[in-house]
Amino acid sequence: MRVLVASAALAAWVLAAPAFAAPHPALVRGELVSGRQRLVLTHGAALLHDGAEGFDAGGPRLRLLLSEAPVDPALLQGVLPQLRLQELSRGGALRAVLVEVDPAAPEQVQISPLLSPVNGAGAVMASLSLYSSGGPGPGAFETFSFQARRLRAALTYSRESSAPPDADDIRSLVFQVDLPVQPEPAVTARVEGGDAVRATPQGRLALERARTVASLDAAGLARLRAQDPAAVAPLPAEIPEAQLLELLRGLAADQLRGLSGTGLLLVERGDRAVLVIHAGEGLRSWIRFHRRDGVWTLGEPPVP
Repeated sequence: MRVLVASAALAAWVLAAPAFAAPHPALVRGELVSGRQRLVLTHGAALLHDGAEGFDAGGPRLRLLLSEAPVDPALLQGVLPQLRLQELSRGGALRAVLVEVDPAAPEQVQISPLLSPVNGAGAVMASLSLYSSGGPGPGAFETFSFQARRLRAALTYSRESSAPPDADDIRSLVFQVDLPVQPEPAVTARVEGGDAVRATPQGRLALERARTVASLDAAGLARLRAQDPAAVAPLPAEIPEAQLLELLRGLAADQLRGLSGTGLLLVERGDRAVLVIHAGEGLRSWIRFHRRDGVWTLGEPPVP
């Protein structure tokens, strides 16, 4: 693998370019082959997550979403966007590939195909990690330049597979991109500590929901499904009701214990927020919120 960074002279030229210069057009071209599925990559979005919530080892993370159709860069925002992207892909609303990399160490790349799994709507397609120590390898960045909020990169990966043709595995990925990189929305509030976080609107809302779910009965589950389907949607639909109730009550009890502790962090970014629960020894969970008409509510905002 070769990692190329723009020379000092080129960087100086970019920074000195006149303000009235025409915007550089975006370029995305490539192809993903996973099992029998083939995806032609013609559109993309890139975002730099600053790591303020403490995930991804607390450092910046460059996220690149490549698709066959235009994609909203907002889908890349927040903590672990893979979960929401996988939900969209399972429902057929998104066909894309997510590429994640530490911009300071581009020799390690995480690739997540976002396609409808052939093994069922509830399945999740496996991600792939590529790593190169600097020498030639089976596939990694051939070129990588991240300067002045612009990403220019090319990657090639391919492998022979003995898996059945209908298996959900990445056979090949090749792309070339030249894209502007958006920053994560700025942190507008940061609250640390158990009492301080519990006193916020988001903290009170999280406690109220956890207490409600911890004491759910069958009638309460029916109301929860009707009022807030997202609270149950991540769980497999085929779980029997009694087992689902037990599972939800157990998760809520765990969450209540975490919310009662001191290892709480709330990071607010405009109309979005994340409450991070530190359970010790590197264990963390999180609760998402968004503000609508001035009122905080649980979950992500609707997909545009």
